[in-house]
Amino acid sequence: MDEKHIKQLIKSLENFAFSEINEMILGLNYDYVLANTMFIKQFYKQLSLKIPKILIAQNPEDFHLKFQELKIYEKPIEISSHKFWVNFNASPIKISLEEDKIFTELAKAAKGLFLSSFYAISQMVEQRIKMSHPKFIASHPSLNINYHAIYWLKKFHAKYLNLPTKNLQELFSKTNIFWSKTFENTFLYCPFPKSIHFDENNLLHAETSAAISWEGFDLFAWRGIEIPKRWILNPETINNQEIIGQKNAELRRIMQEVIGSERFAHLLGLQKLDEDYDLQGNLQTLYKTAEIDSIAKDYLYFARVACPSTGRIYFLGVPPGLNNIWDAVAWTFGKTKETYKPIIET
Repeated sequence: MDEKHIKQLIKSLENFAFSEINEMILGLNYDYVLANTMFIKQFYKQLSLKIPKILIAQNPEDFHLKFQELKIYEKPIEISSHKFWVNFNASPIKISLEEDKIFTELAKAAKGLFLSSFYAISQMVEQRIKMSHPKFIASHPSLNINYHAIYWLKKFHAKYLNLPTKNLQELFSKTNIFWSKTFENTFLYCPFPKSIHFDENNLLHAETSAAISWEGFDLFAWRGIEIPKRWILNPETINNQEIIGQKNAELRRIMQEVIGSERFAHLLGLQKLDEDYDLQGNLQTLYKTAEIDSIAKDYLYFARVACPSTGRIYFLGVPPGLNNIWDAVAWTFGKTKETYKPIIET
């Protein structure tokens, strides 16, 4: 295969990886338990251990609880597992030299794509578990079956080459294992979520449902940021006090996107004070609330600005008493209008 065809395959990877992730990665169209069992048996065989008891967790939290119980009376085999996974993930599927070259090029192209996506999922899940189980400690990623997210790439590679089930690498491409822990007599794993959704930038995102979902465990996310379930399922419950009380500008922006700019402005009773266009043609507007806030004892002022690089709209809280949009925008950067304007005009 020449360089042109490899580049076409890499381009296909970039387009394919997320558009068909539910079918290919999550294994929604087949019984993954059988595929997982076949792989685990061969895995223990290569470790020169007897076939283990296979324990399946319903979701990541259930996985954590089962692991805590298991480690009381079972000995984990982390050292041998670590060596195995590092070697396993470092080597491509053992096939022809030509196909090995394809895999190497695919790995280079996919490193950031798959690695960042898998780690984003894992980190969000870990943070959620820590909320309920403060003592939860994630193991080193090299002990995880998805180290460097090579799992996703092997699936893609196997699908395009129509690889037969011959060896452990090919068995692995058919599994559906998200987290795993290896013990002498037990292999504990949590399957991949039942559903997972990304936006056009490969950030976890869903506007009408959970972004990640297992049985009994859901995570709601908006462009890579976890948000309350209520914001998605019951956005009508977002009120002005919740918006005003939200000090995080990114979360306030998400509230505005979820409920829409019109309702956002209506809830806050915003009145326009000033507006102007930046050099990119984005309208920047200064608002204040119609009523004095009972806590702040003053009107609340907001600058509605558009990010020049992403186009996202932000409502940023600014000091009361301002009457010029550029005074407000400059304040958010710790500058005055006079020192800020020359920068934005270069």
